[in-house]
Amino acid sequence: MKRNLWMSTALGVSLVTLLSSAALADPPPANTVIGNQAAASFEANGETYTVESNIVETTINEIYGLTLAVGQTRTSAPGSAVFFPHTITNNGNTTDIFDLVVDPAGGTDNFSLTSIEIFPDADEDGVADSLSPLTETPTIPAGARYGVVVRAGVPAGATSGQVSDFVLTATSRGDVVQSSANTDIVSVTTDGIVSLLKDQVLATDADGDGRISAGDTIEVTLTYSNTGIGDATAVVITDELPLQNTDGSPVTLTYVDDSGEWSDNPGVVLTEETGNVEHTNGQGTSLEYVVTGGQITAEFDTLAAGRSGTITFSYVLTAAPEGTIENTATIESSVQAATPSNLSSINLAADADLVLADAAATASTPGGGVDGAGNLDGGDVSATDDDASLDDVVTETTDVFVGQDIQFDLVLTNLGNDTDSVALSVANTDFPSGTQFRISGSDGIAPLVGGELQLAPGETQHFAVIATLPGSTPITGAPAAFDGVVTAVSEHNTSVTNTTTISYTGIVQPQTVDLVNTDSVGGSVTGGVGALVDNGGAPWTTLDADPGETVVFPMRITLAANSPSNTFDLLASTDATFAGLSLPADWTVLFYKDGAPITSTGLLTPGATDLDFDFEARVTPPVDAAVNTAGVNLYFRAESPTNGLVDTKLDAVTINEVVDLSITPDSSVQAAAGGSAIISHTITNLGNSTVTAGAITLGATDPFTDEGMSAALFYDANSDGVLDASDPAISDISSIVGADATAGLSPGEQARIFVRVQAPSTASIGVTETGDVTLAGALTTDVGPATDSDTSNNSVTDTVTVISGDVDVSKEHGLDTNCDGALEVAYGQAALQANPGECIAYRLSADNVGSSTVTNLVISDLVPNFTSLEVCAANACAPALTINGAPGTVGVQPADEATGSVASSTPTSGFSLAPGSRAVLTYTVQIDE
Repeated sequence: MKRNLWMSTALGVSLVTLLSSAALADPPPANTVIGNQAAASFEANGETYTVESNIVETTINEIYGLTLAVGQTRTSAPGSAVFFPHTITNNGNTTDIFDLVVDPAGGTDNFSLTSIEIFPDADEDGVADSLSPLTETPTIPAGARYGVVVRAGVPAGATSGQVSDFVLTATSRGDVVQSSANTDIVSVTTDGIVSLLKDQVLATDADGDGRISAGDTIEVTLTYSNTGIGDATAVVITDELPLQNTDGSPVTLTYVDDSGEWSDNPGVVLTEETGNVEHTNGQGTSLEYVVTGGQITAEFDTLAAGRSGTITFSYVLTAAPEGTIENTATIESSVQAATPSNLSSINLAADADLVLADAAATASTPGGGVDGAGNLDGGDVSATDDDASLDDVVTETTDVFVGQDIQFDLVLTNLGNDTDSVALSVANTDFPSGTQFRISGSDGIAPLVGGELQLAPGETQHFAVIATLPGSTPITGAPAAFDGVVTAVSEHNTSVTNTTTISYTGIVQPQTVDLVNTDSVGGSVTGGVGALVDNGGAPWTTLDADPGETVVFPMRITLAANSPSNTFDLLASTDATFAGLSLPADWTVLFYKDGAPITSTGLLTPGATDLDFDFEARVTPPVDAAVNTAGVNLYFRAESPTNGLVDTKLDAVTINEVVDLSITPDSSVQAAAGGSAIISHTITNLGNSTVTAGAITLGATDPFTDEGMSAALFYDANSDGVLDASDPAISDISSIVGADATAGLSPGEQARIFVRVQAPSTASIGVTETGDVTLAGALTTDVGPATDSDTSNNSVTDTVTVISGDVDVSKEHGLDTNCDGALEVAYGQAALQANPGECIAYRLSADNVGSSTVTNLVISDLVPNFTSLEVCAANACAPALTINGAPGTVGVQPADEATGSVASSTPTSGFSLAPGSRAVLTYTVQIDE
């Protein structure tokens, strides 16, 4: 017997492994009707005849199930967050919503997680689609998957080797018993990470000239830090005085004895040890300080996490020509290779002189005053200065949108006699609070690392200051008056500075996004322009759909020319506030761009003209959607996840009335002279409204009376599959009483009717008679008068042949819920209900009700769709044949768990059956799961 997954979905991770290693058939959708009909062929009077059984039907119940995959262990540092992607698979046979719950008490907690939230990941790329937490999934079709990401925050106090876990549980909304859980584990690791900065300053100006030159003393400061989580051990800092400058010229730098000092012991000289004499700070940190020639080494046994400090020493520029001397120190630990500090340099005999303005400078202004036409070069000016004057102010007047960048092009000139590394900074004076400033190269893209710009002597460089206005910027419609001050500071001499003003006087405009309908993708706008959500309370566009039919709303998102880049999520809901992102049950809304599914626009960057993003919203109501002429309102929304910019509009879908009755199947039966035949037919309402009236005619185009036969039409009122005395004659749909106890057939409902044909005793052997049962095209529904939309399935033809050897074939079914050969519901012809994974047992009986022996009798059936043959354990329900109670051999059958024909024998090797005798063929199938 096949494994019943419906009993196993709580196995979580282990189930995922099983599913990945074995291909299993999908369960039939809920409310699927598994129906089939057997037949028998035989020979009588030298002719071969085929007779069909009645139809038996099993309706598949709604079954709910899910898989949540997969529990994981991920590593994080204290104070960080870790993300766990999961996939939910709907293993049920109908749409479902899954409630999501996180239980932080996983059972193995060395610490408590600071926060645990669930986010959508519909495309299953492991990255959250939005920052809106979830407590439930959207509606997931049967067999479909949906991704989520769980974010867990790790407290700063967590330590290496500690773990904390939590349990994510997904529970079916349709059946709360069905749930699946994963345990996720957060493992914390901590290692020390040591870093080093080097700084050099003039300590003693020996000749008093205000410049660094030979004979001066330089003080070196090495700032060390443990920026990691844990303590660092065997930490070694090394600094070696260089022997040449950047030009390659030799220099002589002499270490100043007894100049070493440690920030943990201020005022205590770090003597240059030649042995293992250590200095301590009284708090458990020890330092060994060694100077060998021009190499300075400082060693810590342990440097605690978060610990920082400085070591300073001095050297004399004993012999050093003009130029730049630069080098790096290094730091390493037991787990970290030697890592260099920043590149540190000193410039000898260099004069610092800077001008920062709206143009290149030919000279500096005495006293550092405002630069102007007298010292600025009108041939090399700011590319963005709109005031057309050399006034030390860079003015921008172009209108911008809230959130958009304002770029100022500034010009810096190095009038000194050496290369200078200039530190740049911006101070806000009149820009709105929250304005962000950044400094980049002249292209406005590449940031200036550290905010520094290096210039050779006499060089001029342009750079950009970019101001980004906050969303709270007031929108007045009047020109702005926003100012800021940019300052340049020489690295050679920090007292040498220069400033200029950036000024914005344009108009700040609000950002807008417009979501509209179009007459086609890329077509003209048809509704929803501007901020209007609806059309005077009505939808902008209403489309008609049949149940299960997809209708397409062409849409467009428009961003104004030159407005900031933005990304918009695409959403649909019946709730105008989008609080729940709800859709009607079993409805789907998918967004497409150029034939590919999308959930967002991606980054949109308008140019000099408005940017249009055309796409489709494809809306599909369920196949069983009821008639709805009023329309189902659907709100569509484009929403930026970055700044909340949003536009919403209202459309609607009406559900057309679909009227379609069908009757099945055509049948061929035999009757002995003077005998009768019972023919079973099924009427099904394939539409979406209740059919309350409509004629059912026997022999409308072909009566059964040509050969003296008579026929009558009956309704199986007690649904037992057998014509009995309680079943009334029928001629109209109104005589059918539905499951809701009202007249007629509701959508999807079926009714069985019988045709009873009586052959006269004088009928000649071999006479064949046909007749039809026809459903009228003119019907009445609960909506009103209607016409059947498809009359091709409104009629069946029955054929009756008079024979001397008459075989009657009947089919029964029973329910074997455990697939063990024991029936929980006994054999009968009444409709059954079953779950995927359960078994249906079939019993086919062939009775010779004629007056002579029939030969070459073959009973044949076909394993129905959505099932496969099941033999049960120890062959308890393997196909079996009896003839007058004696066991026979089944000649044709598929393999276990396969599909195909089941027959008592091959068509050429049938058996004989005497009058009054019975042959029975039984077999069992399991419903796919």
